Amino acid sequence: MTSDKRYNRRSFLKGTGIAAAATAVSWRASRAGEPDPAIVNLPDHSKYLGEGVQAHPYGSPSQYEANVIRRDVEWLTATRESSVNFTPIHDLDGIITPNGLAFERHHAGVAEIDPAQHRLMINGLVEKPLVFTMDDVKRFPRENRVYLLECAANSGMEWRGAQLNGCQFTDGMIHTLMYTGVPLKYVRETKPAWMGKRMRAIGFLLRLAAPMALVPGAGRTADIALGEYLAAECVTCHQLSGHSTGGIPSIVGMAEGLFIEALTAYKRGERDNDVMRNIAGRLSLEDMAALAAYFAAQGPRR
Repeated sequence: MTSDKRYNRRSFLKGTGIAAAATAVSWRASRAGEPDPAIVNLPDHSKYLGEGVQAHPYGSPSQYEANVIRRDVEWLTATRESSVNFTPIHDLDGIITPNGLAFERHHAGVAEIDPAQHRLMINGLVEKPLVFTMDDVKRFPRENRVYLLECAANSGMEWRGAQLNGCQFTDGMIHTLMYTGVPLKYVRETKPAWMGKRMRAIGFLLRLAAPMALVPGAGRTADIALGEYLAAECVTCHQLSGHSTGGIPSIVGMAEGLFIEALTAYKRGERDNDVMRNIAGRLSLEDMAALAAYFAAQGPRR
């Protein structure tokens, strides 16, 4: 049996359009006599005066945004001073993160710095040391730049399996901000032109000598105090107690040579671990030696 009825795209859309219209009419009919309170009732803010313009001298979020805050995980690190809080990326619109919601990662607590006491110093391998106050720095041309910052360990806790509930905790060590500052090139231009050339030449010679000078037992003592400062990032995973968890090895009491060799392998990409590769990539050979000396001094290998 055959049919002469023809079906095409136009007839299909026409039919579905009629059905949708009928559904909408039916829905509106079912709502007849039930006006939307949000439309017909006057809200309080249209009937009463609000607060004065100076009620909050420094802007603060609306009460309806009270849940949009940074959060931390108490058990993530041994102390709250060496820890991280997370940006609520799931609650943000646009690409710029409000300052009050930008994640923070601290290794020794939040530093409260008095701008009037802050100094920028250029000294060491220079003929004439230079010191700038904040007022001095502000006299240089300033630039505004938008940068995205992400912690090297962002999402790292999830690599071995799900541990936390929500993208704020899994991927919240990230933010995008507008930064205002003075490029270092403007400060450097206050020095004679020959000074930059001399510093580059001396720096090249030091880089040639550094590998030999920092080999354990070669006559140079590594800076244990520097190692202790840098170790704040390490002890997040490699606990100083020596009782690391989750398959993370203990580095307390590790031989300095092996320690430096391991970090160098991560830096070169010869060992496969994204977190360690990012961390080692930021370390100089002197930093590695300082870390090695610090952890070796914490006692026998555990």
